[in-house]
Amino acid sequence: MPEPVNFTADLVEQYVEVAAGRGIGEIAITEHVYRCKEALPVLGNFWEDPTIPANIAAYTAGFVQAECNFRLDNYVGAVTAAKDRGLPVKMGLEVDFFPESIEGVMDLIDGYPFDVLVGSVHWVGGWAVDSTETQSEFDRRGLLTAYEQYADVLRQMAEVGTMDVIGHADVPKRYGRALPAENGEIFQPVVEAAARSGMAVEINTKGLKKPIAEAYPSEWLLSRFHGAGVPVTLSSDAHIPSEAGWGIHRAVELARSVGYSTHRRFDARTGYDVALPELKED
Repeated sequence: MPEPVNFTADLVEQYVEVAAGRGIGEIAITEHVYRCKEALPVLGNFWEDPTIPANIAAYTAGFVQAECNFRLDNYVGAVTAAKDRGLPVKMGLEVDFFPESIEGVMDLIDGYPFDVLVGSVHWVGGWAVDSTETQSEFDRRGLLTAYEQYADVLRQMAEVGTMDVIGHADVPKRYGRALPAENGEIFQPVVEAAARSGMAVEINTKGLKKPIAEAYPSEWLLSRFHGAGVPVTLSSDAHIPSEAGWGIHRAVELARSVGYSTHRRFDARTGYDVALPELKED
């Protein structure tokens, strides 16, 4: 998303218009909670992690402090104003999951009229798993160990069950460090926890633009979610209006390829399923 200090109902309308041009009739705006100034005291200095090298900790500290630049009330106000105009937009939030602080974060956002909460894991402790600046950690930890640690945090998030959707489930692969399908059992506890808690899993097309050049999650992982009865949502993870709805036709194709015929939408934190749309290529 753009700098939230400049986030307005007019900007939301631009996202809606671009998505509509791609045949998409409704979008959800899901800004990150860690960018909210009120959240920083709750999250704490999670980068002060003795298990990571000092340069990795310093990178995370600088990144988070630079990105934490808006007030939650302002964000909610802008999306509410867009909804009041009659725009087909849902108010969401991407909740960055840390086991130690999730209760405090949920207390912070309680009472706001969110339609959907997307849970995601960008950090394992203080290690940013999807940054170009921290790829050396895959070598230091080993690929399988790194994914085991990531998947365990994702499992904990799914078991807590306070969010509605698992976002970009295999995002550590962004820069090419993908988990081989033959090691897919690493994610099975995540799949089973999501099924128990009633969460959906997001098909996120942003990965198609990254070096890995495929959606999140990979087809083999999405197939596991389908087999467990976990519903899907569709996401372009747009950070600028021109990206709104980009590649969703490919997300639909991926969903159908593993057996889905519907996708989940949300209103006031209540999910409901609708048929997968018929979309043309961008």
